[in-house]
Amino acid sequence: MLSSQSYELMPSSEYVFADIQFLKPFDKQYRFTLFSRTRIEVDYEEQVSFFSGAYFSYTDKSGFGTTVLGRVNNAGAGADFGIHFNHTKDTWSFFGLLAKDLGESKDYSWFSIFRYRPKINDQWRVYNSIELFTAMSGGDHGASLQRVRIGVEKGGYQFGFGFNWLELGNSFLFINDSYGLFIRKEFK
Repeated sequence: MLSSQSYELMPSSEYVFADIQFLKPFDKQYRFTLFSRTRIEVDYEEQVSFFSGAYFSYTDKSGFGTTVLGRVNNAGAGADFGIHFNHTKDTWSFFGLLAKDLGESKDYSWFSIFRYRPKINDQWRVYNSIELFTAMSGGDHGASLQRVRIGVEKGGYQFGFGFNWLELGNSFLFINDSYGLFIRKEFK
């Protein structure tokens, strides 16, 4: 059975953003895991953009490991293979994945997420998150995406201000700057 990890909703200046994540460990040490993530954006003209991916990973004690990713989005479907690093402490966590498209293309990508959650008191924490994604094809820049969340956390709920930026092509043309309020529920 899959364990729910988090749900996020962010109505923003350009679209409504939703992010649903699930995590299934196959052992007590979390060395073998299946992580699933689905992101959906619906703009105010009812255009839909989505991404869904399933990440099967092995992580050793040092935090390094390998990942096989199956993905589907508006552009189609594919699979990637990569190496990752994952490290979690009480107040912060980091995950980074360098991956190569398993098809005939020369596509590769970098995905990372850093969260910083220091305690304010026994009930409240600061919640800060930055997510970075860059896709390259050969030596050309395809797309870069940054998602920033700045807020607070109480009882498994995070809420505050969110910013999403998307740049396309070698000229890094900003096509989708979006900001708004987010609410996120995290399950343990």
